[in-house]
Amino acid sequence: MDFEPDTWVIRNNLQDSGSLKKYISAIYWAITTAATVGYGDIVPFTQLEICLTITWMVIGVGFYSFTVGSLSSFLTSIDTRDSLLSMKMAAAQEFARQVGISQEAKVKIREAIKYNAYRMGNIWSDKHSLFKELPKALRQEVAWSMYNGVAKEFPVLRLFESSLVSAIMPHFKPLKQNEGEYLYAEGDYPDQVFFITLGRVNFVLLPREISYKSFLKGSYIGEVEIIKNTSRLNTAVCCGVCEFLILPKHDFIRILDDFPSEAKLFRKIALEKATRNKQAYLETLELLKMKAAYGSLEELAGQSRIIRVEGENDAEEPLMDQVGARVKHVEDSLEEGKRALEALSRQVSDTNLLITEALHRLGANRL
Repeated sequence: MDFEPDTWVIRNNLQDSGSLKKYISAIYWAITTAATVGYGDIVPFTQLEICLTITWMVIGVGFYSFTVGSLSSFLTSIDTRDSLLSMKMAAAQEFARQVGISQEAKVKIREAIKYNAYRMGNIWSDKHSLFKELPKALRQEVAWSMYNGVAKEFPVLRLFESSLVSAIMPHFKPLKQNEGEYLYAEGDYPDQVFFITLGRVNFVLLPREISYKSFLKGSYIGEVEIIKNTSRLNTAVCCGVCEFLILPKHDFIRILDDFPSEAKLFRKIALEKATRNKQAYLETLELLKMKAAYGSLEELAGQSRIIRVEGENDAEEPLMDQVGARVKHVEDSLEEGKRALEALSRQVSDTNLLITEALHRLGANRL
């Protein structure tokens, strides 16, 4: 093939080279030009070469700009959760530095932020709007499957229609508490309802933290005071690591207003629970008075109790039913033993009289 004397092939002495070398050189020029590197070893000279080089550089700049932009957007979308988490952690660190809180409190803040980011994510900030856009049947299906289908583990939610569950679930927020941490104390303002998804929560008497009521996974607490419109009636402490789904007070009240028939059942259960809690509280006070005869304070502590959950709609069983039964059994045993001792004493007396009489008769016969 003949080339013009001013073409790039002639100027770079490639006219006698094989086709492979010519093609490799052409590809090399195309890549360096598109990447806007331009080493200057193969340069345009003719008008056609100059126009082709300009066009190819424009195409190269557009291609690389689009590629880099798309890759950047892709990586940013993948790293959204980590980026927002890092921003929250940085803000928490700055807050802790400004207010001068303790190192232990800093650790708890970081753990809480990580836990919420893991359980809730960052895309669900507008989940209420998303729920409203879904068809009713799909909204109910999604509600029952949220948080790995945890709603099915609450007997009280299974009593209600799916419409109520789909109204409650989007308002839940996850919470994690460590062993020995207080959910609330007696006299506090009731601002949340706690649905237990892991662990056990005890109602305790202070200052010795003597347990008189326990709630396990599938139970919920904190609604009694909201329904009765009073301050907290009990002190709740976590026994082991506990996880919750919390429902704010204003959302709980609004949902009760929207579902009046279900609200009646909620109120009925709450009043029954309040009665049982009060009874367990009073029974525990009585047991404390009897501790010298029936055990030490440590034996009454909630940490050492093993309880079963059965037959309760709200998946909770009064501990004091078991303790009271054990105390009554002890009392009955003592009373029975007392009667047995009295009977034995009478038998011994009768036996002594018979022996004395027999000895007298034996002496008279000898005479």
